[in-house]
Order: sequence, then C-alpha cells, then structure tokens
Amino acid sequence: SGCDMTHPDITYQGPGFNAITSANSGANTNNSRGASHGTACAGVAAATVNNNRGVAGVAGGCSIIAVNRSGSSDVNTALAINWAATNGANVISMSFGRYNIGEGRGPIGWNFNIIDPSIQNAVNTQGCVVIAASGNENINTLNRYPSRHPLVIAVGASDQNDNRENPGSPDGEGWGANWGLQNYNGIQTGISVVAPGV
Repeated sequence: SGCDMTHPDITYQGPGFNAITSANSGANTNNSRGASHGTACAGVAAATVNNNRGVAGVAGGCSIIAVNRSGSSDVNTALAINWAATNGANVISMSFGRYNIGEGRGPIGWNFNIIDPSIQNAVNTQGCVVIAASGNENINTLNRYPSRHPLVIAVGASDQNDNRENPGSPDGEGWGANWGLQNYNGIQTGISVVAPGV
C-alpha cells in the first residue's frame, strides 16, 4: 500500500516508486482499510533503534525503499520487484499474494509466469533476498504466490504462545497462517521460516 513517507521512526532511501503510476513516490495512495499496512511492515523491518521513538525494527539501522503497488496487476507487481531490485534493495519484502484460478481460494487474478522473471532477476542477477507472506487462510495445502516460488523465502506467522497463528490463537483475531507444501514448476516448496505475526 506504500508508506507514510513522513513517518518519524523510519529512514527512507530516496522517494521510492509507484508501480501503478510510475511516479517517483512510494507514498501511500490507498485510503482503504489496509492503507497503513506498508508503513507497519516497514516499521517491523527497520524502525530506527535507540531513538526513544515508537518501536525498534528488526533491522533498525537499515533504510526502507518504499514501493507502492496497491491493488496492482501481475504486470505492475513484476515492475515493482524489478524496480526495487535494480534501485538498491538488498531485501524485498512482500506482504501480499494471490492464488491460481482453480485452486478454490482467493484472491486470484495474476499470471505467475509474468512475475517469475522479475523474481529470478532480483535473486539471481541482482543478489536480493526475496521474502513473502505464506497467506492468512489457515490452510496446509497451498501458500499464496509469490511465497510458493522456490527462490522466495516463505514466511508463516506464529502467535504469542510460539505456535502457528490459527483461529484458536489467544489474540482472538480469528485467522491462521498458511503452512502448505506444494510443487511449483516441478520443485517442492513450503514454509521457510515462521516469525511472530501478532
């Protein structure tokens, strides 16, 4: 959804990018319920440490390159990944994903073959670490794409008791992290790591 580029606890590297409009701005342009999602994810990753402000990010000495791809197509998503990979990103974090038509889950609507080359470029050519959320549908048969791609580190969520986040978790949020094991283009993939998701 892009980021709050004026957030006092996040250091940004440049103005970022909007994969929908091609503007040089990673600013949030989404006024929906998920509008603050990009800023929250940026804070978990790299909110400045030891500044007596807000929270401390896992990598609190790092800066964020904000890329807005809110509501984007497969073409926009590929553009966003390529732009980040060629404009200084060392890690590309994707807290989004889709299912294939016919898998019985939503959201759908991407041709994964359009996005695959951008992931290959980011990892194999540009040397980026690429991570993505497994999905929030509480299923053990599938993970959302791009987390199912073999070059992507698939991240699941744990709860306060250090168990997989599920509808019975003590937070009461009612969702569950996917933990699927599947084949993607002939390669078996699954969850790579689980981290606190509440």
